Amino acid sequence: MHCLGSTFLEGFTAYIPTSTNEQRKIAEILSSLDDAIAQTEALIQKQQRIKQGLMQDLLTGQVRVGRE
Repeated sequence: MHCLGSTFLEGFTAYIPTSTNEQRKIAEILSSLDDAIAQTEALIQKQQRIKQGLMQDLLTGQVRVGRE
């Protein structure tokens, strides 16, 4: 695994906003993205639990798969 060292980062220029308003807007956007990621992860976990439950029902014979 590679890590970011100072020699790697020396070639990059970072622009840091000086305006407090701009910093707040950036923080709000990042916070919104964090919320969206958390919601997506929760939905994924919910779908995985549903899938696991359905698979368990199928394997135990509690649910039958119909033939067409």
